[in-house]
Amino acid sequence: MEIQEYFNCNVDSFLCRSQSVVAIKLQRFHDAGPESVHAIFDFDHTITAAIRPGEDISSWDILDSHLPTEGKASEADLYRKYRALEVKGNLTEDDANEWWSQSLDLYVKHGANVHDIKQTFIEIAKLRTGIAELTTLYGQLDIPIIILSAGVREVIEAINEHHGIAPSQLIATKLHYTPDGRITGWDRSTLVHSRNKLSWSHKELTGYRDKRPLTILVGDSLEDANMAEGDENVLRIRIHDPRTDEHDDQATFARKSFAAGFDLIIGPDLTPLVQLCKQLFEQAEEVI
Repeated sequence: MEIQEYFNCNVDSFLCRSQSVVAIKLQRFHDAGPESVHAIFDFDHTITAAIRPGEDISSWDILDSHLPTEGKASEADLYRKYRALEVKGNLTEDDANEWWSQSLDLYVKHGANVHDIKQTFIEIAKLRTGIAELTTLYGQLDIPIIILSAGVREVIEAINEHHGIAPSQLIATKLHYTPDGRITGWDRSTLVHSRNKLSWSHKELTGYRDKRPLTILVGDSLEDANMAEGDENVLRIRIHDPRTDEHDDQATFARKSFAAGFDLIIGPDLTPLVQLCKQLFEQAEEVI
């Protein structure tokens, strides 16, 4: 297969940092085969999506909805303070640690119920278009899927089980809760936030990199580019599905994305990525 063929049915569905650079990466992935590849996904706004464009439905929004009025006001104050820094690209690791920690402490303080939270998320959130097909394809190709999320493990597990997604590994913050679901604490050693994902990938994913040195990375935020280290062996794909408080035009969005290290930008629908991966690993035609 000629390199240009990788783009024949997909080029209009992607914005590309450099077709020549990406084509070389695609050739490397194609030659190595799926047995040399693992995939890293963000969760909120990547595997999941809002029902209405621009709506901010994430595991955190569902958690917030189960706080009493006082807790919701406190969480709103935290969001206004730190989200403004995040949107501008000025959120530091210390900021992120404070934001996530204070938010999690609110759910403990107010005794939110994790069983209720999981059920609400299942009822409200949906999978991003193309995710089911993409994860099925990776399963058929025996490509491990790692979810590295700044969300809450128990909520992510509920969505995955509901939709039949079975990642090889899930890295996210773990809660402590009573048998009836009341949140009593959280495991501080498991805290994942938007600014420490690379540290987690170093600790948890070494075995995958040793055996499968090529990485397909998919995320929605600038920080998600840091879910894997390296350039030549990582194909970084950013989803363009802006929330209501994200106001960059497409050119600015692309400039920031490529500066952060992303190779490709894809719209809200991931179906073109499914098609690209089918082309990339030709043997997929035998199992699809």
